[in-house]
Amino acid sequence: MIDLILKNWISLISLSIALIGGIPGLITVLNNKKAQPKLAAYVHHLSPFSCNDTQGKSLVGLILHISIGNKGKDALVPLVFQLECKISGKWVSFEASSIPEGFTITGPGWQHKYTNVAKNDIQKRQQSITRESPINGHLSFASRSVSFDELNRVHLQMPLRLKCVDLFGKTYKFILNNDMKPTNHENSNILPLKGVDVKTPSNLVL
Repeated sequence: MIDLILKNWISLISLSIALIGGIPGLITVLNNKKAQPKLAAYVHHLSPFSCNDTQGKSLVGLILHISIGNKGKDALVPLVFQLECKISGKWVSFEASSIPEGFTITGPGWQHKYTNVAKNDIQKRQQSITRESPINGHLSFASRSVSFDELNRVHLQMPLRLKCVDLFGKTYKFILNNDMKPTNHENSNILPLKGVDVKTPSNLVL
């Protein structure tokens, strides 16, 4: 109970002020609540990969080609993104990572090489997100808590929970693919349908 009050003390104070101020005060609180940033996102496609980190240790990850918006009126200034994937009934955490220029993934009959990485990496850009100015690009996440075979088997149907922590330490969340339907893809020619092998000129950086 105490933790709940501490976590929501600003909202409780605002509600108390609104009740004292009557209807005008309540309208002001509701308008302020509506103006707060609200994360929204759409995954165009995603690619699982496996590689080694800078210390030579094995990593498994996902590259999300994504559009991120903000339904609120106030700007959202992202500091760091995080990802959780629901695998075998459990939420598995993936930390933000950075792929190098020229990072290449290959699959049966296709190959995709990442270029202009600095320009397209949403994590590195740290660009403000507003209702009028959504951002597009890719986000890369990696984990040591799941095998590549397990991730590759379920990645098109598992729910994804995208988290964004802003400059003030507040966390915003958005559930992707919560309906358990296969993720839509714009171009299946560059997607790993049966698994991928990773070729990279340098190691992944966490």
